[in-house]
Amino acid sequence: MSRTRSETLFAPDGRLRQEYFTPSAIRALRAACDAAMRTGWPTVRTPHLFIGLLEEADEPIARWLSQNQLDAARLRTDFLDWFDMSEQLPARQIHLQAECFSEHLRQALQFAYERTLQRGGPPITPADLLAAVFLCEPSVVCECLRRDGYDVASFVTSVKSI
Repeated sequence: MSRTRSETLFAPDGRLRQEYFTPSAIRALRAACDAAMRTGWPTVRTPHLFIGLLEEADEPIARWLSQNQLDAARLRTDFLDWFDMSEQLPARQIHLQAECFSEHLRQALQFAYERTLQRGGPPITPADLLAAVFLCEPSVVCECLRRDGYDVASFVTSVKSI
């Protein structure tokens, strides 16, 4: 029996299959869960993943930020502010479970997985996750950056090469 797309990255009980990810990618996903809890969201979304990647930036992410003259601390603060709903929604525990991830984030994770297959297979790296945040349409992160005056086209182009 072949696996469906969601069964690939999530176990039957909904747990994220961490063996498909590098340790640094798992740290970024955990930081994304924390960002969602801090901002009061009931599920982790792609902006939370972007925050997690900024908080746990490994060398390729740091190089991409530098190449694009982006300030990780400022972006992190901006996204935490833009997505803060902690006053409106009660806090809840969020774990690395399918039910805790938005549908769009699950699609982005699948995009990252498929990107890894193009280069020979897992594990999924933070660079794959960053590419998914920017390239899996519609990109909420791109839209937020665009509205804040950033040249998103150059970010999208450069993220394809990391």
